[in-house]
Amino acid sequence: MKKATIKLASTNIAAMHEIINQISNISKKAGVKLGGPIPLPTKVMSVMVRKTPCGQGSKTYDRYHMKIHKRLLNVAVEEKVLNSIMSLQFPDEILVEIELN
Repeated sequence: MKKATIKLASTNIAAMHEIINQISNISKKAGVKLGGPIPLPTKVMSVMVRKTPCGQGSKTYDRYHMKIHKRLLNVAVEEKVLNSIMSLQFPDEILVEIELN
């Protein structure tokens, strides 16, 4: 049986879990098996910036961090299920990739 792999990435984990719940509800109503969500490693990007722009004074730094959370879902390929998943309203902060295997 063919599967569709859905990759989700976001900085807002609460919004991502809400989308995952909507996808799981769609698959339960259609009677399609859902694999996942499989958590992938979280990417942490950090930047250290010197507080004083001129370079004079004490050597103090500001530290900024951004975490990118990733999840992987496997859904059996059915036309109704994929159409309803694609018709969901995804927030701008969530990156969605759908790949057919």
